[in-house]
Amino acid sequence: MLSFLRSEFNRKRSSNKTYALSVALSPIISIVSSSYNVAKISAFVDWVNLMTYDFHSPNTFPYTEHNSPLFANKLDRLYFKYFNINFAVTYFVKLGLRKKQIMVGIPFYGYKYFLVNKNFHDLYALSNGTQITIIYRDICRNFLNRYGTKKVFDIESKVPYAYNDLEWITYDDWESITIKAQWIVDNDLGGSMTFAINYDDYQSKCPQSIRNGKRQPFPLQTILYQVLN
Repeated sequence: MLSFLRSEFNRKRSSNKTYALSVALSPIISIVSSSYNVAKISAFVDWVNLMTYDFHSPNTFPYTEHNSPLFANKLDRLYFKYFNINFAVTYFVKLGLRKKQIMVGIPFYGYKYFLVNKNFHDLYALSNGTQITIIYRDICRNFLNRYGTKKVFDIESKVPYAYNDLEWITYDDWESITIKAQWIVDNDLGGSMTFAINYDDYQSKCPQSIRNGKRQPFPLQTILYQVLN
């Protein structure tokens, strides 16, 4: 199918019009090895939107972990040490994808876990397996500013999490996206794609959206654009 599409796009190309071909691919090794011929895909597409999120979710693994870590944490064991952006990008490059074809997926959402014991709230704390997807603007408006909420930035994985009583949320914020964007630049990758822009704080109602004394609409998308450009 990709071969056919590329052939048709090339045939219809003119001096003032070209057609781009892209795909979205999972970064999970078991899916990649069973479903993709990365070298052949690379030959036909202009870029790949690498879905580097949903590495962990409460209903598939009922222990707290990051949705989209940049790097592994020392607590990660077995195949969990492969569930991060750095490994996924390196793996795809080894399989034949050119660096400039890679668009790193950045999530503007996270997952809410419900802890079994509020006194155990670090990574790999046991949860009850209930999964709630929560978008960034709801996280910053309704959770981060709630009395008693504590935020932790994982200096190994380069992403935050926050907890309050029995609620525990994995998400990305201004700081983690700044780091990810700079990592994309430093590694000479093609760029990024976001999922999804309407999850951002587009009305700049969050205190976290105030930068240099001014409210910044779309704070996550803005910093991503600024660093990449």
